[in-house]
Amino acid sequence: MIQFKAHEGPAAGVTIDVLNHGMLAGHIRRPSDGDLYRYFRGVHNESSPSHEDRDLERLMRLISEDP
Repeated sequence: MIQFKAHEGPAAGVTIDVLNHGMLAGHIRRPSDGDLYRYFRGVHNESSPSHEDRDLERLMRLISEDP
């Protein structure tokens, strides 16, 4: 079961934790000056997005199908 949890923090932009059965599976990020949401699969992956999209809902559906 995939869940999405907005991450509270001082960083600018959007950060959403992606949880797979309660375990951290990756992050969705969009910088405040960016127009793409990017999914970084893996706990420590900060540089290689697995998926990216301008539409957050569409990206979340894609992640739910392929966590």
